[in-house]
Amino acid sequence: MPVITDGWERAVKDLNLPKKTLLVFTPLGDFALGLSYFVNGICGESYYTFNRYGKLGVTITEDCFIKHCYVNSPPTGRYQICYKGSYWSVEACKFHTSYVFAKGWPEVCNDLRILDDDLLIFKRIDNVVFKLLVYRNETEILLSKNTESADDIVIEIYKVDFFTYRHT
Repeated sequence: MPVITDGWERAVKDLNLPKKTLLVFTPLGDFALGLSYFVNGICGESYYTFNRYGKLGVTITEDCFIKHCYVNSPPTGRYQICYKGSYWSVEACKFHTSYVFAKGWPEVCNDLRILDDDLLIFKRIDNVVFKLLVYRNETEILLSKNTESADDIVIEIYKVDFFTYRHT
């Protein structure tokens, strides 16, 4: 893991980064890093949250993001979650005082094997599409779509084959 030393203190001061700011570094070639910083959970049209589906049955959309990006119309209705070119339809609704992804979100968690406490970054692409990034143990993980279903573990044995094997 690289350690940033020289110039970091000045970068923090110049950017006026408060404590508890989430920093996301992305490689820009061999010797450069891009920096996205989430102040109060927001970075431009993106926000982060932790997956709480297993504990709460929903994943919360942070209030700071709602106030920042949905000033005139609260985020209710259907949305698309895009992960590595695949799309899922989810429904946002008000739950107590927060907005949450509820209906459709269990399929996203199951299909991508997203765990509780995974850090989720939602990048708003347009009014109804969010690109999803998933981090586990401080590293972006590249999840593959879970294609296994209950039908995948069933082996079909034809009647003719069954009797042939049984009687030999």
